[in-house]
Amino acid sequence: PTRFFYANDTKNIFAYHDELIRTMPVENLQYVLIGPNDLAQDINAPDREKILKDWRTRPDLRTVYENPRYQIRQRLN
Repeated sequence: PTRFFYANDTKNIFAYHDELIRTMPVENLQYVLIGPNDLAQDINAPDREKILKDWRTRPDLRTVYENPRYQIRQRLN
């Protein structure tokens, strides 16, 4: 959410993105598409890279497709 960005609230930015992944089953979502422009607008570069690294390496997600630009990860229930 933009409110966290404007408040420079890094802790809640990370918590929000973690919650997105953890609540995927509630929303009946199974896949995350990670691309080169994700989070580029609202999050500074170092924080963006930390979030994307988390998404790429989380044990509750498995990679089902990747190429040099994109990765698709599936939520393990």
